[in-house]
Amino acid sequence: MFALLEDAVFCFQEFLLASDRKRAETYRAAKHWIFEADDDWLFSFENICEALGWSPEHIRQGLKRWKTRKLAGRNRIRLSRLRARTRAQLSGVSSRVTMRGGFL
Repeated sequence: MFALLEDAVFCFQEFLLASDRKRAETYRAAKHWIFEADDDWLFSFENICEALGWSPEHIRQGLKRWKTRKLAGRNRIRLSRLRARTRAQLSGVSSRVTMRGGFL
């Protein structure tokens, strides 16, 4: 039972930002299994957590927080890359203007 839970959490975390179709579908399937409120099926997320003595909601909340931080970090990286690219472009413009005798 633990292996099933471990695999689902791995797929949720590893393939969150997947760009290829197969991995993105694996992420969606893991997300659906984890966040679906279903205890009718023997191997549902909730039943496995309870069999292991863990709170399903606690794990879900932890995964939600992890996802939020992961996506926020990705956005910060994108923003810093954009800023660096913009600075590089501006410095290229300023050096061209200076070489032509302009003011900067």
